[in-house]
Amino acid sequence: MNKLRVFIALPASPPLQRLIGAWQAGSRLPIRWLAPAGCHVTLVPPRYAGEAGLAALAALGNSLRGEIKPFTLHFDMITFGPDRKRPRLVWAAGERAPELEKLQGLLAAGLGEPGTRDFLPHLTLGRFRPEDFRRLPVKELDQPIDWLEPVTAFSLFRSDLSAQGARYTVLKNFEL
Repeated sequence: MNKLRVFIALPASPPLQRLIGAWQAGSRLPIRWLAPAGCHVTLVPPRYAGEAGLAALAALGNSLRGEIKPFTLHFDMITFGPDRKRPRLVWAAGERAPELEKLQGLLAAGLGEPGTRDFLPHLTLGRFRPEDFRRLPVKELDQPIDWLEPVTAFSLFRSDLSAQGARYTVLKNFEL
């Protein structure tokens, strides 16, 4: 088996996908938009894994069942990220949630990695090259939103890269 590029994330629900799509459709920014169905909050960054690595990730996900109670994320701002001085993304930033930080920390600990300090939940909506920022018609983007996302599960994703962008496939869901 070849190694797969995989990551763990919270997939956007269909109602959130509709909000994302409507916002993207109303934007006039000339950037590469992500398909709303592929939007997610990354908990464990992409890595390459073979059969044993996939089994370990699945076991880790299964081991966390019941460790975190379902919770709700609140996305309150669409802005440029991750670096406001040299942005390359348009994202919906969310408020910090203790349950989300605990979940991300448990996943990182289970992988023997340090957790992400000051974990900022966000959904990447679009991408552009940093050098293209000067050509964008808007240099400040701080649009308030009020998007709520109930979280009852997280997922192990496969990521296939191509010239058209990444394509994401859910390999396994883990209920909270």
